[in-house]
Amino acid sequence: MFQRFILLLLTYNACFPLAELPAQQPDFKLLSPEKSGIDFINLLEEDSLRNVLNYQYLYNGGGVAAGDINNDGWCDLFFTGNAVPDQLYLNNGDGTFRNISTAAGINKNNGWSTGVAMADINNDGWLDIYVCRSGKFGTERRSNQLWMNNGNLTFTESAAAYGLDDDAQSTQAAFFDFDRDGDLDMFLLNHSVKQYSNFNVQELRNERDPKAGNKLYRNDGARFTDISAEAGIIGNPINFGLGVCITDIDNNGWPDIFCTSDYQEQDFLYLNLKNGTFAQVMQYATGHTSLFSMGTDFGDINNDGFVDFVVADMLPADNHRQKLLKGPQKYDAYQLGVNYGFHHQLMRNTLQLNNANGTFSEIGQLAGVQATDWSWAPLLADFNNDGFLDLYITNGYRRDFTNMDFLKYTYNEELNKAAAEGRTLSMLDLVNQMPSVKLSNYLYYNNGDLSYTDVTEKCGMHLPTFSNGAAYADLDNDGDLDVVVNNINETASIWINQSAGGFLTVQLKGPAFNPFGLGAKVIVEGRSGKQFRELYPVRGYQSSMDYKLHFGLGREFSVNVRIEWPDGQVQEVKQVRTQTHLVVDYADQSIQSNQPAPGLPVPLLEQKVLSNLNYSYAQNTYVDYKREPLLTWTFSNPGPDMASGDMNGDGITDVYISAAKGNSGLLLWGNKDGTLLPASTPPIAGPAPHDEAAVACFDADNDGDMDLLIAYGGNETALDSSNYLPVLLLNNGKGKFTAAPQQLPDIHISASCIRPCDMDGDGDLDLFIGAALLPGKYPLSTSSFLLENKGGFFEDITDRICPALRNAGMVTDAVWDDIDDNGFPDLLITGMWMPLRIFRQFDEGMSELIDNNGFSQYSGWWNCLLPFDADGDGDLDLLAGNTGTNFSYRASLEKPVQLYAKDFDGNGTIDPILCAYMGDTLFPMVSRDDLLDQINPLKKRFVRYASYADATMETIFPNVDLQSALLFRATTFETGIFFNEGNGRYVFRPLPLAAQFSPVRCAAALDANKDGQMDLLLAGNRMDVRPEVGRMDAGQGLLLRNIGMGLFTPLPFIESGVFLPDETTAISTLHLGKEQFLLVAGILYPLTIVKPK
Repeated sequence: MFQRFILLLLTYNACFPLAELPAQQPDFKLLSPEKSGIDFINLLEEDSLRNVLNYQYLYNGGGVAAGDINNDGWCDLFFTGNAVPDQLYLNNGDGTFRNISTAAGINKNNGWSTGVAMADINNDGWLDIYVCRSGKFGTERRSNQLWMNNGNLTFTESAAAYGLDDDAQSTQAAFFDFDRDGDLDMFLLNHSVKQYSNFNVQELRNERDPKAGNKLYRNDGARFTDISAEAGIIGNPINFGLGVCITDIDNNGWPDIFCTSDYQEQDFLYLNLKNGTFAQVMQYATGHTSLFSMGTDFGDINNDGFVDFVVADMLPADNHRQKLLKGPQKYDAYQLGVNYGFHHQLMRNTLQLNNANGTFSEIGQLAGVQATDWSWAPLLADFNNDGFLDLYITNGYRRDFTNMDFLKYTYNEELNKAAAEGRTLSMLDLVNQMPSVKLSNYLYYNNGDLSYTDVTEKCGMHLPTFSNGAAYADLDNDGDLDVVVNNINETASIWINQSAGGFLTVQLKGPAFNPFGLGAKVIVEGRSGKQFRELYPVRGYQSSMDYKLHFGLGREFSVNVRIEWPDGQVQEVKQVRTQTHLVVDYADQSIQSNQPAPGLPVPLLEQKVLSNLNYSYAQNTYVDYKREPLLTWTFSNPGPDMASGDMNGDGITDVYISAAKGNSGLLLWGNKDGTLLPASTPPIAGPAPHDEAAVACFDADNDGDMDLLIAYGGNETALDSSNYLPVLLLNNGKGKFTAAPQQLPDIHISASCIRPCDMDGDGDLDLFIGAALLPGKYPLSTSSFLLENKGGFFEDITDRICPALRNAGMVTDAVWDDIDDNGFPDLLITGMWMPLRIFRQFDEGMSELIDNNGFSQYSGWWNCLLPFDADGDGDLDLLAGNTGTNFSYRASLEKPVQLYAKDFDGNGTIDPILCAYMGDTLFPMVSRDDLLDQINPLKKRFVRYASYADATMETIFPNVDLQSALLFRATTFETGIFFNEGNGRYVFRPLPLAAQFSPVRCAAALDANKDGQMDLLLAGNRMDVRPEVGRMDAGQGLLLRNIGMGLFTPLPFIESGVFLPDETTAISTLHLGKEQFLLVAGILYPLTIVKPK
């Protein structure tokens, strides 16, 4: 049975039980050139012609390919050089390498090499080498090279013979069998060298540029054929391709393509349609991408069986470099790009988590990997052998080309100086004035919960370099992954991994036309779960990994291995000992398997879009940033609210969904069969003068039918506008409504919520109306109101009963509950820049309960409250929906996010300055340009970006008493549950990380699995956020299963069936006859029903 596959056990006694492994901290050791024999230096010398001002991709550097070129079981290395020859190093098997470039015949290079890939092009069982080339040269020096392996440590250049001598500006090639015909095809990633301004976007995007556009080559046997256009591959001249990966996104057995693009053009995700063509689905699959996208890698970071991916960008990690190198991302320019059809793009690393439904949630900020400076190669691999994919990222740029002082001032100053002296400006002298800062690469360990920890220093890898391409491989065959890095003007880095922990490496022997098994998937299953790898070696940036697949297995002793070959054949090897090198042969019939892959579970919930209703909450076009440019997000799009009740007297619940400005709300009649039908006329005639921010359905006049109250919100006009007057609509009992303005006091409020309650116990319903903000005066708020119902007429009793509500803050939600069991309902409110607050009711009025209630230390940017019994103890706990931790800023009790609000320049406008801690220092989060636009007099003090880069509030305003400014604090952004301990005391417990992906703006409790315990459905997102902060779009709707004792576990889409990816603001529980379901509403998407199966 074991004759056709081989279990190669390590000769250094690797089969001892894992319990005996030394419990030492994984660490890396840098090998010196003298020790390793690798002395490659990608040397770049600047001169008047060769400099970054003449060629912006000058410092993009070279790549690394790792692979066994002589089939001796040891991984060899190939380095590409830009201005120096490429180099090939043979692994001697003793920790040393020797340079065989000349003898192998591969260093006949007078071009500018970029990316490199190893693949067996001619199916002879020997790895060939494909080298991409670029640079500002003629086509004769730019043609890509194909080094065919002769099997004797020599190579023959054969690109022209195979039709692969493409002379475009190439970055990287990836080989794969896209049409599953058994041979290897090729995707070629290219980039432009032109700079465009004032161009016709649509016209240019639809052009095909053979030098800059990406290409797909089909293997037709003896030669490769460019089929890019017919296959649907975009190839326009504004493409700046820097990263490419091949992967099976949707687990259907067909390889898909992902490629990144620098500058304005977006990244592309090509879904294989299985007919020789691809569909570009990036906009559907992701909410946003990186802006200056560099390298990329794919892997399953949470071991759920679906591939995730990371893209590197260039956001600095520290405050100083962010302020110095990152200009403002202006809203108008950002929105213009979106309007032109570009995807939403944000300047930071992005980590996209696969939702198993064709979409991804971007969680880079939650994971803590969003900022690693000018980054190139992100690599997902298990470096500490614990069973989870870690992340290594290279970075560095020889010159701080984006230094704002240089771009705005130095260049013009030097130009003027040269002109005054009657000389030509020396490009080299100018380049030498650009700062040059070496930075360390980054290593993050996966914590196993979607978060990562920076262990760069802890693992001994904190070495400042200018690094580009990188590869991981087990160079010494000891079962852990080493790292090889191509550096500019320094010797390549060889990092030897000294980790402990279980492992398995798998090497494949494929069929005749694919000897290395490229495209196969290997699944390893042990006691701790499953992991999988795909054999697509091109990853990261300009680099290619070894063909041995590595699995970290922690303390596993044995595992089962399943191989899914590209042609659909499956093999299984049972009870494989860890600490093993496993070789599996495609031809081995003894391990063939007919066992299908496990099927997907039946989801608990089903959802249905009510497409027949033709309803969508249209977005208000007013742009808040025009008047208040320092806002974090806009307040003019509160989104729909819902109110339900029997409004036509037929005993069945009806529902009203509020309208955006200029539209009419939707009244739906409920039917016994569970359907909803729209009323022939809306309750209120004419378009809404403002967004209907809050609605309530209750019996206002105590006549036995359900009336409607509509309160308007937003930020567009001043508060004294009549557009902010709430409207009471009285019902005639049959669903016809009449406005009754005389029955409401004359109150102006930009509202957030309406909460009816018989607060005085007289049998009718009184009202609390919460104020969202004072329009145009963020972060100030206007008065919230208590209205007493006196026979259907409402009186403002706020000053008499609870004057503190006049200045309650930016309220977002409220709940009535008798928390002290004294017979009087108490009011709980929450909002932005505040904790949950309890206003306790007594005989003589209401007062805030401050001491010892468990709320005061949890000030947040709260969105919603949901009272329900979370722990089954019979009292009401409170789900509190917050902003989430997948966010630009971190908040804690020790290091809160703060907002200073004051008219600092005396121009009559409030200047709200958001501050957050970076390290141990509180810095303003606003860029220099935005702050100077807001407070004009500061232009005299902060002439240069460097002068602002380390500024704090104290140094920005040295002559201002900051204690005179309004100060707001947020100490947590976590969504969680406040558990009722009795006697007005609550204990906060954050929900799992999956609940922190995005703002939770609405929620509902339901028994999804019918086990008698209330589960939770969360939804939210927030899209209209300033570009520097970025859209909060990672939420897909989340079902949390109640597992008892107040504990909740998140269910993925394949188990929950919930998919709510848009901006969701309201969920209402409806009972229609025997039907019970949730009705979900949001901005710019149709009404949706969610219910248990």
